[in-house]
Amino acid sequence: MRNLNGYLKKILLISSLALFLFLFPLKSYAVDGFTTSSSFKHTLTSSTVNTEVVLQISAKEARVISYFTATIPIKDVDIKCYNNSTGKKITCTTFDRGSSTDVLFDLNNAVVRIGTPLEIKITYSTTNSDQNSYQITSYIPDSKTTKVLVIYPKEKGKPVWSSDPITNIKSVGSNYQIQIENPGYGTLSLLFGSNIIYKFEVQRVFTNSLTDQNQTFELILPPDTQTQSVIWEQIEPLPNIAQLDVNGNYVFKYIVTPDSTIDASIKGYIYKRDTLVSTDTPATFYIAKIGYWNLTNTSEYKRINVFLSKKGLTMPEGVVSVSTLNSSQKELLYKYLYEYTIQRLDYDRKLELGITEQTRTGVNALVDNPSNSSTIDYADFLIAVYRGYDIPARMIVGYVSNISGFTSDGFFHYWVEYYDSIANSWVTLDPFLEAHSKKSLYKSDFSDHITILKRGKSPLAPNLTFYQSNDFLVTSVPNVEIAPEFNVDASISFEKNLVTRLFTKGYISLSNTGNVAITEYEIKKSNIENITKYIDPVNNMSSQIVLPKQNANIQINLPVQEKDINLFVNVRFSNHDIFSTEELLESSITPSVPFLLDILVKILSTILFLLLSSLIYFGIVKLRKHG
Repeated sequence: MRNLNGYLKKILLISSLALFLFLFPLKSYAVDGFTTSSSFKHTLTSSTVNTEVVLQISAKEARVISYFTATIPIKDVDIKCYNNSTGKKITCTTFDRGSSTDVLFDLNNAVVRIGTPLEIKITYSTTNSDQNSYQITSYIPDSKTTKVLVIYPKEKGKPVWSSDPITNIKSVGSNYQIQIENPGYGTLSLLFGSNIIYKFEVQRVFTNSLTDQNQTFELILPPDTQTQSVIWEQIEPLPNIAQLDVNGNYVFKYIVTPDSTIDASIKGYIYKRDTLVSTDTPATFYIAKIGYWNLTNTSEYKRINVFLSKKGLTMPEGVVSVSTLNSSQKELLYKYLYEYTIQRLDYDRKLELGITEQTRTGVNALVDNPSNSSTIDYADFLIAVYRGYDIPARMIVGYVSNISGFTSDGFFHYWVEYYDSIANSWVTLDPFLEAHSKKSLYKSDFSDHITILKRGKSPLAPNLTFYQSNDFLVTSVPNVEIAPEFNVDASISFEKNLVTRLFTKGYISLSNTGNVAITEYEIKKSNIENITKYIDPVNNMSSQIVLPKQNANIQINLPVQEKDINLFVNVRFSNHDIFSTEELLESSITPSVPFLLDILVKILSTILFLLLSSLIYFGIVKLRKHG
């Protein structure tokens, strides 16, 4: 009877705890005085991720524990529990709570001693359909994750992306084992393959409801940058105009006739790469103090300089230009201004990731009220602070893909690029995500960040031209066999070199036969002195980009040549500083006379000949008569 009573008491206690779990939302629950930590080991197979979690329960003094609860932030998992020291099974009861699973451990009055934590091993499996991309949950709420191991077959190769820095990778038989110490993210993202490549798709419908005039619609597409190349697979229809704006953005313009519609379908790939060195000096507008980026509060600069001084970087009184500093001082200034921004601002923890309807106040208002900052506020503040020290900086509006693990499907976002004059390159910074993730992201590998547009000349423009979630679709495809191809077919030709004209028109004709855009051209050499001054001021491909399957002409108005000439030009076509090719183009120019003028000259010559002949004839006849 006593055993039966004890059994009933245990059932009653478990039922009471279960009722408590259902009535009150729970991350983890334990008796006061206990602390927990956890380590994870994930084994990747062809279709599953098999996980072992070792949950350590510690105490500052010897304590007895009967029951303990924890939450596994995964739904519908079959969990098994063991005493990690003895290997014996532990009775554990699971309760489904929507997107997570609560676990109640029956520990049978186990003793937790000082320096000897109680270790519970938890095992479960999850499915994974994508063999190249993994989002692996590696945390228990309210428990610090100290280590993550990932074991997988060697044929996968080494990861091309990891959301957390890999501490160690080693060979274990036919497998690799990755080790990550003290991960910053609760979900570990791993990407396998040869490169980080995204497939993107843009669908837009442009409708001109006017009945009497054309309308022009603009579409801004991801540009080629120092960290990404855009491979165009399909552009239907091709835009009427494709331009490179002053910020370096790709602007497609579609001219829609009255009362008609254009369905634009654009597909391609974004190929991520290591940052390339830039040969271009940033435009002066990247340091302009304007609008939201004009910090006028002198007290804030004093506060910044105090912060810099505490960090060990002493600045002269007042605002100093970065150009007056040496290389080591510049490096510290770049870093400390970034850290200052994160320390200075704060945000509402209910703020969702993504571009939403957020109040934008500008840097001076943020100085007065920094505690409720939005994602764009973090970008505005950092740009303003950088520009205050004459550091070129710009805003990026882009997309953070799901390989980062922040969300399941990615999100639109604001971040910052500054120009590092030591490395001669633009450097990506994301102050808001660092504040949000509570993990150092300074100079991280931002392969999850896709640039869509850049703002440098104005804090307000350009704007995203995507409005719905399905307007811009992005998928990671690391194993796709595709690479950028930069190919140009070019020729040069001239109209007739008519001696009656001042100029002879010539055309450098080019066709883009590759899969990336042509953004620039440069005439490197020619046997015509200063030939570039004869390039037509209108038809010259200035600010125009040539997309795959598009053609373009560069008009040359060459002074009429008085003699035969074999002209040549050496033209360099390029895609920014990323791809280039040089083409030697040749053409013969021969002076010619217009057909009608040629006939007229011949007629006049014949008349003159006949006239002279007649005069000579009659002169001879007259002489004979007088003789």
